[in-house]
Amino acid sequence: FLVGLTGDDNQVRKYLDPYDDGRTLTEDEVSAKSREITGRSPDYEQLQPVTKRSIVLRMLENLLSVAGKEAAQSRMNAYLDAMLALAPEYLERRMMRAMLRYQNGRLEEALADVDCAVRRVRESGLGLDEITPAEFDLPALAGDLAAMAEILHTGRGFVRLQGIDRAR
Repeated sequence: FLVGLTGDDNQVRKYLDPYDDGRTLTEDEVSAKSREITGRSPDYEQLQPVTKRSIVLRMLENLLSVAGKEAAQSRMNAYLDAMLALAPEYLERRMMRAMLRYQNGRLEEALADVDCAVRRVRESGLGLDEITPAEFDLPALAGDLAAMAEILHTGRGFVRLQGIDRAR
């Protein structure tokens, strides 16, 4: 997380490291710090100014990551709620919240999140062959979904799902 100071033309004039007492960094030092932390140099887009909303979402992503490593589901739910209040279009995070809700026995709320995600994908105009895992990230179901795909493609050609209202 670095701070870039821009001029009147909105071009970054210098970078500050808020975690190092606001030390001024050159572009080369920014690249070196990026390589040290992420293993790669930043691209042009990553060095452009961002909105306050983007900063808050990034902070929530970081908090979500920490809560996930600690298996703190209540904190994860709170961060996901905040993220989706700011960015309801984040389908990946909506699906993550659906999975957490499902795992905590909150089936109706989980299905409401899935319904919302399906509605957003339909509104996007994507065809079935254009939908990727990025639209529906379901890590908790990845193994089951892979097994179902195998049955559909090389096995009997159908899979029976139970417990979901067909009207949905």
